[in-house]
Amino acid sequence: MRAAAAILVSLLLGTAASGQAPPDLSKQDPWKQEPWKTCLTRSDAAIGACTTIIEGKGEKPRNLTHAYTARGETYHRQGKIGHALQDIDEGLRLDPRQPEGYVSRGVLEMDNLGQDDGALRDFNHALSLRPSFTRALVLRSRLFYKKGDFARSLQDAEAVLIGGEFSPAAAAQIRERLGLDRSLPLQYATWAAAAVRGDLGRSFKTGDPVAALILDRIGPTLQLTGGALLLALVTAIPLGVLAAVRRGSVWDTLGSAVSLFGVSFPSFWLGIMLILLFSEVFRLLPPSGLSEYGREADPVSRLRHAILPTFTLGAIQMAAFMRFTRSSLLEALRQDYVRTARAKGLSSGHVVWRHALRNALIPVVTVIGLSLPTLVGGAVLTETVFAWPGIGRLAVGAVFERDYPVIMGVNMMVAGVVITANLLTDLAYCLIDPRISYK
Repeated sequence: MRAAAAILVSLLLGTAASGQAPPDLSKQDPWKQEPWKTCLTRSDAAIGACTTIIEGKGEKPRNLTHAYTARGETYHRQGKIGHALQDIDEGLRLDPRQPEGYVSRGVLEMDNLGQDDGALRDFNHALSLRPSFTRALVLRSRLFYKKGDFARSLQDAEAVLIGGEFSPAAAAQIRERLGLDRSLPLQYATWAAAAVRGDLGRSFKTGDPVAALILDRIGPTLQLTGGALLLALVTAIPLGVLAAVRRGSVWDTLGSAVSLFGVSFPSFWLGIMLILLFSEVFRLLPPSGLSEYGREADPVSRLRHAILPTFTLGAIQMAAFMRFTRSSLLEALRQDYVRTARAKGLSSGHVVWRHALRNALIPVVTVIGLSLPTLVGGAVLTETVFAWPGIGRLAVGAVFERDYPVIMGVNMMVAGVVITANLLTDLAYCLIDPRISYK
C-alpha cells in the first residue's frame, strides 16, 4: 500500500506546481491584459501588479480575492510567510467561496507552519467547493502520505487519474475500467499477467496500445544507438591500442586529451554545438529529423540526418572505451606470456593483436555491456535535441503529458535492455577467453 501510494504521489506531484490556471474572471479575459497578466504570473513583478489591482477601485470582491491570492503566493515563493498568510486570509475574507485561496493557505500550513490538521481542513474545504480540483486532490494525497495514511493517499491519487467533472456513477465506471476497484495485489497480478503477454495497457492520451507505440518508435532508436555503439567501437579500440603501444608519445597524449574532453561534455551541449557548426554555419548536414519530407525511403537522406545524432550519442562512449582499452592493454603488455611471445620471435603486431588484446578485452567488454543501458538513456536527450522520433522522445512526451502507461512501458523496455546487456556480456566472456565457461 505504501509503495503504491508513493509511486502515484510522486508521479502526480507535478500537477501541484505553485500556481494554478487563471480564474475565469469575466468573458473578456481581463487576466490577459495588464495589470492582471503580470499579477497572475506569480513572478517578482507580480507584487506591484497585484498591489495596483488591490488599491484600485471598481473591482469585485471575487476579483480582488484572486489578486490577494496571487500576491500571497508570490510572497510565499519569496519566503515572506507572514505577508503571504495575511494576503491569502484577506482574499478569503472577501470571498470565502474561492477554492484556490484555501489550497494556497493549506500549502502554507503544510510546508511552512507545521499545521497539518489546518491544511487538511483547507484542502477538504476547497474540495467541497470544487470536488474535482486536481491541485487540491494531489496536495491532500501528499499530506495523507506524509501522515502515513497510505490508503487515503492512494484514493486521492486515483481520483486525479480519473480526472475531470464526473458523476459518482461515471467515476465508478472509470475505476472499474482501470481496475482501480480491485485490491492492490490483484491489480499488480493482473498487470503483470498482461505484461507477460505483451499487453502494456493503453495510452491515456491517444488510446493506442503502449506496445504498439513502443514498437513504432524502437526502429529509429535501434538505428541511433546501434550506430553510436558501432562508431564508438571501431574508433575507440584502435585508438586505445595505439595509445597503449605508443605510451608516452604524442599519440598517447592526444588520445588521453580527446578522451578527457569526450567524457566531460554533456551530450545535449555537444549536440547543440554540432547543430550550430555543421547546420547553421557550414550548412553541411541537416539539424533534425529522421529524413527529409518526401524522401523517407531514401537511404542517403536518412544517413545524412543520422550523422550528427549518432556522433553526439557515441562521443561519450567512444572516450570511455578508449580509456579502458588503453589501461587494460597496458596491464596485459606487462604479463609474462607477452614477454614469452616476443622471445619466440613473434612480430610486435602479432603479439599485441593476437595475444595481449584478447586478454585485455575482458574489462572492455564489461564496460561495453554496461554502456548499452547508458546509450538508451542518453538517447532521451539526443533524440530531444535532434527531434529524432525514437523511444527517448516518446518517453519525454509521456512525462510532460503524464501518460503513465507509456512511461511504465518505456521503463519496462529499458529494464529488458539492462537484463539483455548483462546476459550478452556474460556470453561474450566465453568467446574472448576460452578459460571461461558456463557448465
